[in-house]
Amino acid sequence: MKNYNICLCADNDYIKYVAVLVNSIIEHLTFNKNEQIVFHLFCKDISEYNRIKLDEFISILNDKFLVQLKIYNCDDEKYTNFQRWGENSNYSTYLRFAISELSDEINKILYLDSDMLCYSDIREIFKIDLDGKTAAVAIDPYKIGDSFIRFRPKKLFYPAKKLDLSIHKYFNAGLLLINLPRWKSKKISEKAIEFLTKYKAPLNDQDALNFVLRGDVNYISPKWNLMWNWYMDEFLDIRKDILKKLSLSDKKYLNPYDNLTKGIVHFASHYKPWKFKYYVITDGYCDKIPSVLQRDYMKSACNTVCFGDNFNFTNNKNDMLASYQEDLGFWLTHILKPRYIRNKKRIKRVKIFSVLCLCLFIIELFLVVTINYFD
Repeated sequence: MKNYNICLCADNDYIKYVAVLVNSIIEHLTFNKNEQIVFHLFCKDISEYNRIKLDEFISILNDKFLVQLKIYNCDDEKYTNFQRWGENSNYSTYLRFAISELSDEINKILYLDSDMLCYSDIREIFKIDLDGKTAAVAIDPYKIGDSFIRFRPKKLFYPAKKLDLSIHKYFNAGLLLINLPRWKSKKISEKAIEFLTKYKAPLNDQDALNFVLRGDVNYISPKWNLMWNWYMDEFLDIRKDILKKLSLSDKKYLNPYDNLTKGIVHFASHYKPWKFKYYVITDGYCDKIPSVLQRDYMKSACNTVCFGDNFNFTNNKNDMLASYQEDLGFWLTHILKPRYIRNKKRIKRVKIFSVLCLCLFIIELFLVVTINYFD
């Protein structure tokens, strides 16, 4: 029996999104009695309700492909001094470091973030040659054009350090094809935790892994960790630049409506496809996530057995109001902490827009008070 090992991390609220990802993976496989997908789920405090649903879910999936789910209840106490991260603002992202504690029998394992959707046969990734490196990764398009990442020691008065990106191409850590014996021997998890203990970095564990794995990764096609904004018009030049550097065919990856171009789509960033209230579904593109990608996610989520009923893709005025409030808080946070926005021009535009809105509000308030006074 040939096993394909896949590692996932989640808290209790993210279990349904893990189920959507798992379901999308199995949907693109053809049955083979000699092959099995083994999912290793690192989590903290999964409810009994979700455990029962996961057992039922995996049991049904076994009719399509041989699947095994191993759940590891991890302690996140060692990460509580690190910055909270993610939609639920917790420490789940750091649970990936427990990968070094898996069985020595596993040679190659694929780590995936939970906010992904699979479009291709996942077994193709395992055929990728790591060329003696610890991991295979995809370039992060958000970092194209940056010359370095800065991280600051947690001790006061220590000067900031930086990782030169002209030597190391920054990768997104949402997908890692890992040579597990080499990962263990080089103590990658331990070194990443040590980095986060000493330094503050904008993207936490992702920055830590880029630092620790510099020079020890093999870069693969972006289609296996395809950022949703890869399909936006403003990324056209960046797409061509990346594909040119990786000696890949432009035609194969530039058409956003061709399912054959996508391996795994990663919905990284503040906006998620299950937050229907953020988007208006129209032909072509919508404001934030291209509608074709969100429709794909909605369809896959609703067709995920045992968990499909957990998704409510309906829109109403209360949802819209809540989304506007959350969006406002999100942008205010970025204005106050501009280091999280890498585009300085964007920072300036957002600040100018915010000041203009504030001025208009003050003028409107003044006019209302004046009119009421004279009336």
